[in-house]
Amino acid sequence: MKRISLILFILAGLITAGFAHAEQGNPFNNPGKSEGVFPGDVTVGKTLKTHQGSDVASANAMTLGDGNFFDITGTTTINTITSKGIGTMVVLQFDAILQLTHSADLVLPTGANITTAAGDLAAFYEYASGDWRCLDYTRADGTALVGAGTVWDAGATTEILVGGGPGSDPVWGANIPTAVTIGAKYIYRADGTDVPIADGGTGASTAAAAFTALKQSATTSATGVMEIATNDEVAAFTDENRAVTPEGLGYAMAGLLAYGVSWDEDNSSPTLTRTGALAGIAAASSPGNVCLPVQAAMRRCILSDAGVVQYYLCATDSTDKEDCSTASVLDGTDGQVMVEIPKFYYKYSYVAATNVHSWSISGVALPGYEPHPAFYKDGAWVDYRYIGAYEGVGWDDSASAYIDHGNTAATGWSGGTIDTVNDILGSVSGKNPITDETRAEFRAIALNRGAGWRQLDFYLNSAIQLLYLVEYASFYSQDVIGEGRTQLSSGTWVNGSYISEGGLSNGDGNGTNNAEYSGDADDVGAEDAYMTYRGIENFYGNIYQWIDGININNNIPYVSNTETDFADDTTTAYSQLLDTGGSGITLHNGDGYQTTLEQTKGGFLPSAVGGSSSTYITDYYYQSTGWRVVSFGGSAAYGSYAGAFCVVAHAASSDDVVHFGGRLCF
Repeated sequence: MKRISLILFILAGLITAGFAHAEQGNPFNNPGKSEGVFPGDVTVGKTLKTHQGSDVASANAMTLGDGNFFDITGTTTINTITSKGIGTMVVLQFDAILQLTHSADLVLPTGANITTAAGDLAAFYEYASGDWRCLDYTRADGTALVGAGTVWDAGATTEILVGGGPGSDPVWGANIPTAVTIGAKYIYRADGTDVPIADGGTGASTAAAAFTALKQSATTSATGVMEIATNDEVAAFTDENRAVTPEGLGYAMAGLLAYGVSWDEDNSSPTLTRTGALAGIAAASSPGNVCLPVQAAMRRCILSDAGVVQYYLCATDSTDKEDCSTASVLDGTDGQVMVEIPKFYYKYSYVAATNVHSWSISGVALPGYEPHPAFYKDGAWVDYRYIGAYEGVGWDDSASAYIDHGNTAATGWSGGTIDTVNDILGSVSGKNPITDETRAEFRAIALNRGAGWRQLDFYLNSAIQLLYLVEYASFYSQDVIGEGRTQLSSGTWVNGSYISEGGLSNGDGNGTNNAEYSGDADDVGAEDAYMTYRGIENFYGNIYQWIDGININNNIPYVSNTETDFADDTTTAYSQLLDTGGSGITLHNGDGYQTTLEQTKGGFLPSAVGGSSSTYITDYYYQSTGWRVVSFGGSAAYGSYAGAFCVVAHAASSDDVVHFGGRLCF
């Protein structure tokens, strides 16, 4: 179009150049003539130059001066151009933005108004008097001139444009046509026939029907939409065509890998109900290692002061190494005799409507389970904890030797005074445990062994209680394991009387055993009384054991598992124990046999008393007001009060008691 316009413009320029008809004279020789008509062809021997007129200000009815090329200034809308004579051609260059109005007098190529831009060019031809036609319009930026197109009013939010075709416009409607062809397939309306599954559809008109159709098409060898199996179906392996979610898989694994107990606190029997993998197995006895993967992994070892296992001991006799033929060294020369406990996961719940407590453990992480807090030690998770195989024995720095408890009551060392800076707590065979020192003094000499060492802490003790409870499904430890060294009388708190030496359980290795005696502590038979739970000799009985990392103030317990924060009579860096509802707990404020427990994941602490030595929890609870420190287990003369859940919370932090000792841990 631009070339055609240019040719027409040249011809028009020749016509309007002011040439006269031959009869009127030659206009080149007759300058007075302003216009004329050539009778025939015109040949230009040199350049033909059109005349640029003066700039013209835009106006609604714009009048052009002399010339064929004009700069249009201003921004006023142009509706018409005053006639210059039929056949006149002009080129307009716009210097600014304005509107050219499409009309019968100003016909524009798009059939719509044009908004100009500086530098745009437009070629116009006067077709009839005052009737101008735009032959060409060139944008300064080179973009094409585009028409406005058809604009339809907006439809409703649920409508779409439908219909249309040659010679007709679409209209707003609620549905697309009955079928729209896309290649060889169709998309159908919801209320029509739906695309078959074979053609990539669902064969159904509703989501529910589509789900049913597709899940029926899913097989073990073809993909499709599958139903989610219920937890019971996963556990029973009843439907191979249903999908298993991670939650469902965890549920099935929990049934195979987790095991625990539940307890109705309204029932006076100390026997619990087994759950999980042990469901249906008789309670009040151990089902054996094959059923107890976590407990079975507990084993005695020799641990260096750096916390490194030097070697494991024979499973059935600690006097040998793991091969059960090479002699071990249990006197501290090779390291401390400890019991290794692997990290395990647990879950606790309490149902208030039925007063039922439930505990469950697993050796692997399962949905709803968490690592036992005993393994969050000093701000980091650890894979193992270690507890002394024997009650704490003292290394006397001044004597450079492990020593026996003194021969005189209320004397922890052999005629000397404990040195909390240099003396060290140990776990070695063949020595009587140290007693008659405060909890803080035991804390100090345990720490003297090196980084990571401490005396028995609340969470580790709680973990061992839980392992025992799940294994035996009974609170009555003095019945299912035995009374151990708790039934002696008429003795004194010295070695060879009430207090026995460590190592009586060496022949039991990692096992559980009991040798009890009831009578005078000075009898020969009393010398052999002890109990051991999976390598932990005298877990209860013989002497009370201080428990660190727990402080009690007016029956409110506060706990910590960071050794550097252990301190007496303070809540600094300690946390109050919470129940399952998130409220702080307060322990019972009276002494007696425990009947109920606080609903807390953190340990076994009483909320009421009133039972007996053979009912409910079967073990005794002592308490007092003010700041208190905690010991547990009972002693050689404590009788039926003792056991795995005996709690003594009446001692002050300043108390050093002749039948209270400690136990080394890592």
